[in-house]
Amino acid sequence: MKLDKFYTIFNSMKKDLHSHIYRCGVFSSPVTILEFCEKLFKCLYSDEFYDAIDMTPILLELKDYKKIKNEKLLNPINFNSLLKSGETKKNNLIKVDLNGHQREKGPYPIIIEHEQEVMDYSVNKLQCIYLFIAGYKLIVVYNGDIKWYCPNISSLKTRGKIEKSLPVSQYKRLINRHFKDCLDGEREASYWKTKRDWKLKASPEIIFQKSLAAYLNNFVLDGHVIEECLNVNTTDRTDITILTYELKKYILEVKWIGKSVSSSYDGKEAHKRSNSGINQLLIYLNRDRNAICGHLVVYDARKAKVKIKWENAEKWDVRIDRQPSVIPLHVESASKKAKK
Repeated sequence: MKLDKFYTIFNSMKKDLHSHIYRCGVFSSPVTILEFCEKLFKCLYSDEFYDAIDMTPILLELKDYKKIKNEKLLNPINFNSLLKSGETKKNNLIKVDLNGHQREKGPYPIIIEHEQEVMDYSVNKLQCIYLFIAGYKLIVVYNGDIKWYCPNISSLKTRGKIEKSLPVSQYKRLINRHFKDCLDGEREASYWKTKRDWKLKASPEIIFQKSLAAYLNNFVLDGHVIEECLNVNTTDRTDITILTYELKKYILEVKWIGKSVSSSYDGKEAHKRSNSGINQLLIYLNRDRNAICGHLVVYDARKAKVKIKWENAEKWDVRIDRQPSVIPLHVESASKKAKK
């Protein structure tokens, strides 16, 4: 996810956080505070942070330290390396200064997992401001009081997108709308190699996957979209994972059937390939306890749109949607077909 997509929320939240830190009276330079907030949000809005979000909560102790490590914590690479290292599960109190440099950790590990614990820990520590990061939640605490509370750092959308945004539970509507807005008639994604032969370009699955992931990322109201997410405890990557703000996962598997310049999945092969997507979903769901829904999306580029024969649908795992989205692709747009 690129930061410019979050410019509005990034800019407004950076100023809000900056103002509340400044009002605590611990630091005198508003410019330095603003720069700190900018560095922090760059870390929190990176794809790597969303991949490692299960390693939160963490507690940043912000203080004007004199003795610090010569290591800048607040850049996306170092910040997320710390999360992925697993160290925050042993000691989640991270001491930093306004420049984002990390101080040497204390002799004893500290684990603080709840807001009340942060408030209690901060009492009478008048030279420190505490930033508690738990999933998508960000809280500023000073001397036992919560000074700023953001329940969801990614919940806001730019005004132009709010009207079209939907909750992740409406994924089918979003998938169908993506087709109409982006794929029908190749409006925003080109995928036909030769329309006369009903032949797709090479690797059409990647074209459909990237287009769908980008669309969902813009219009899912209550979650973050991760393309090719690493499945838990495996080297397999799911095509599209939507991580909700409650840290639950919706997994989308993308397939295509028909012909491309290098492959053909027509006739019996089309049915076989479609059903293989269901099998993959089951594997992903069984390996990830936070995955609550699996949905198959099949882009049908066959000239003869024969109905897919789903195997043993009545025995599918209850988390697998029993009505896969089969998206019919045509060499003509829907508007041209309607005129005929």
